Amino acid sequence: METPSSLGIPFVASNSQQSFRLLELPPELLELINSERPTLTLKSASPGPSPPGGNTSQPHAVLCTENKTFEVRQVQSSNSIYLLSPTSYASPPRETLTDSALSIVGTSQATLELVPVTLSAIPFLTQAIPTYSGAADGDGDLENMSGGSNLSKLEVKADVPFSDAEFAIAWKHIVAFELDGAAMKPTPVALYAAWKAILCAATSEGIKLQNGFSLPQLLTVMEEDEQPQPLVEAIITRVSTDAVTARLDKSKSIPWIGILILKLHQQLNSSLSVNQFLQEWKDQVLSEWVQDISLDKIQGLFTCPTPQTIKFNDNNVDSIEGKNTTKSKSSNPKAGKWHEKFRHTTNR
Repeated sequence: METPSSLGIPFVASNSQQSFRLLELPPELLELINSERPTLTLKSASPGPSPPGGNTSQPHAVLCTENKTFEVRQVQSSNSIYLLSPTSYASPPRETLTDSALSIVGTSQATLELVPVTLSAIPFLTQAIPTYSGAADGDGDLENMSGGSNLSKLEVKADVPFSDAEFAIAWKHIVAFELDGAAMKPTPVALYAAWKAILCAATSEGIKLQNGFSLPQLLTVMEEDEQPQPLVEAIITRVSTDAVTARLDKSKSIPWIGILILKLHQQLNSSLSVNQFLQEWKDQVLSEWVQDISLDKIQGLFTCPTPQTIKFNDNNVDSIEGKNTTKSKSSNPKAGKWHEKFRHTTNR
């Protein structure tokens, strides 16, 4: 009677073990990696305190696509994870490598998982660059009020742990610009002065900002002003219809100017009545838009300490459209994890 052959697979261990770190990819990243020319960037923030803004925390390392950011987290495992490779071996009494087997070439006690980051890049960028406070005696007065260094835009982008697209949104939102090769963010006082200069120049030359206009023409008109051209360009970009057309967008311009006025009075530490605010707001928008001024345009971005006064809502200081930033959390941290799926499968 013949002895039945073993149905098992020989299992051996390699003498030289290799170091591995397993990375679990979300479906969208797996699809990107399998695309023709994937672009991924591994970034980390420069050492320093977490930016202001409540419960926001700074990711240690992130993996970025062109428009999304994923926090890299290490997950320890109580189980041994073996990395296997097909090999051949000689079963006694043979001496030639004729039998197929699996060889352990490495082990891993932890995996890396990628969690989508839902934080805004605004507080990180705001903390990373110094402040432009405006012209003083004809010269730009640069004050490093936020603790940032005089880095270029490209250097700042390399240190802000967000994708290029998210960085660009934050850069545009805070009206950041480069001055003499250094990235700057203007204070409300500097922004207000520059905006008034833009309105004055456009009015004197009959430039209709709500229509398609020539940005070079506007810059030429403002050459004698003390405002840096990069700042003027950043303001026009912030409130224009798109990144290409120089045409002020009413839905962007009206709330931006209203919030700018509130931030201005906050910086100056001056009280502001509701009626005074509405009148100043109307004075600083295009005449064609005065009838559209109302508090509901900035809903959630202001508070009223008294029925007669108004101030900027600090709780939304780091938001893009008035939504509070919250710490990145996975709605179901175990959902979709391959090691959880494997455990549930083996327990059936």
